Amino acid sequence: MGSLHPVNLLKKILPLNSGKLERRAVSVGDRFKRSDATFSIWVVERISNVRVSRFPLVSLSREGHPSIKKTVSLHALVEDGSFHTAI
Repeated sequence: MGSLHPVNLLKKILPLNSGKLERRAVSVGDRFKRSDATFSIWVVERISNVRVSRFPLVSLSREGHPSIKKTVSLHALVEDGSFHTAI
């Protein structure tokens, strides 16, 4: 009877675990830069799997300004072109 619960049905329909495979491409300490006009380097501090997000969430801190932080989905970091790997 539990498999007929609406949440369980959604889990079967939606590929909720698809982001877990991408996690290997990014690790703590990796550096990324924004693809827009501002030049800032962001360092990966933590990667978290959360139930409410289809993709893991990545916590970033700005290089040189560790008090400035942001959290983005792993998809936004590696797939949608907002960020690029910094050397």
